[in-house]
Amino acid sequence: MKHYQLKAIINYLKNFKNIKHIKRVQNSTIKVEFDNRSIIYFDLTKGSTNIFKSDNALESKSFNAPFDTILQKKLTNSSIENIELVNNDRLVRFTLNVKSSYKQEKVYLQLEFTGIHTNVIILDSNMVVIEALRHISENISSRIVKVGQKLEEIPTKPFNPKEEDIDDIEKFLYDNYKQKEENEQIGRASCRERV
Repeated sequence: MKHYQLKAIINYLKNFKNIKHIKRVQNSTIKVEFDNRSIIYFDLTKGSTNIFKSDNALESKSFNAPFDTILQKKLTNSSIENIELVNNDRLVRFTLNVKSSYKQEKVYLQLEFTGIHTNVIILDSNMVVIEALRHISENISSRIVKVGQKLEEIPTKPFNPKEEDIDDIEKFLYDNYKQKEENEQIGRASCRERV
């Protein structure tokens, strides 16, 4: 996703106060239900990240990895304190207040749309990884993403992001889904032709 698109989407998301429900519905797609049953999908597929809305439910198989358990149990019914672009990069960070039976804690949900570092990471108030969609070891990258370790920032390079306005963010999010569907149909047709 482009920087200006994420910026516009964050401004739109700031209208919401709570995450009512959150879960993974496809390998790299997170479904978030905000206030008033407004559902938005965050697709963090490497090479084709996307944020979209759809009137069709995208439910698929059930995911039961530790990431999914923590994502649902910890972040469902959390209140949103802030949503921001981190370091003016394509990193969307939700600051959430999570209530458990005996205390309230601050947790971060970080969605990374940066290509090589594409990921969904749940962090505690000290920026220590609670869980992540993709665990990254030192053998793979200089930026380690491991449970129990402090998350290092992604090195940034100076750049001047393109600035554009999105007039109707709801239409933009629905159009993103239509484009995703069209691309998938073209991909499936292309595979059939090769066979």
